[in-house]
Amino acid sequence: NPMNPQVSAGQCPVYQENQMVLYAKGLVHLLDDIPYKQARNIKQRLISLFGRKHFYEYRNGSRLIPPADQQHIARVCHEEGYDAPLRYDGWEEDFLW
Repeated sequence: NPMNPQVSAGQCPVYQENQMVLYAKGLVHLLDDIPYKQARNIKQRLISLFGRKHFYEYRNGSRLIPPADQQHIARVCHEEGYDAPLRYDGWEEDFLW
């Protein structure tokens, strides 16, 4: 908003930088290489963390997975004993907004 004096001073609490980041897209193949019991626990924890709707939007690729949520997914997998590199369905570069 041009009328907001905080924007020019750099103090606006809702200001976002034009920063490009790498988003993951799709979780369909993420759990393929994980033993069933671990995969089931990981899936349940991710649904608990993100909610059922967001989890399935992440899974199907209809919602891109931001870097912060990629770290949450990696943490959950690590805590469940899966330390191999995570395999997302694809990657997209976009602004972090």
